[in-house]
Amino acid sequence: MKPSPTKNRAPTPLNTRVSEHLKRQAVRNTGPERAAIGLLLKRGYRISTNRGDLPGKPDIIIDRHKVAIFVNGCFWHGCPLHFRCPKNNSEWWKAKIESNRRRDAIKARELRKLGYSVVTIWEHSNFDSSIRRVQRLIESHKAKK
Repeated sequence: MKPSPTKNRAPTPLNTRVSEHLKRQAVRNTGPERAAIGLLLKRGYRISTNRGDLPGKPDIIIDRHKVAIFVNGCFWHGCPLHFRCPKNNSEWWKAKIESNRRRDAIKARELRKLGYSVVTIWEHSNFDSSIRRVQRLIESHKAKK
């Protein structure tokens, strides 16, 4: 059986205007990431960002406490509350988002194997409460030592 010539290529976009718009979306240093970083710095945490030497290249890392934080956008990571699949090319989008979710889960497992605690903050989250959750996680680790 001859392999499909389009199997490993991205599908042809149905709407080039939408395709161009999506290509321009920020990958790092997004508004939600900046908000989370600002709150962590304000609370005195030393952080690094987008470390390519860690699985999944976490958005924020608190090295001293081995905490990896992902700030996920509702669309690209398939937020259970807010993701709505586009009507055009919906089967492709469903597969794409499901692939992203599987990849996220695999990278989180890999980080845990390296001793990191993994926190996911959704773009729609209340950032103050999300950062308090990170603080409680760090405090609970300190108490166990």
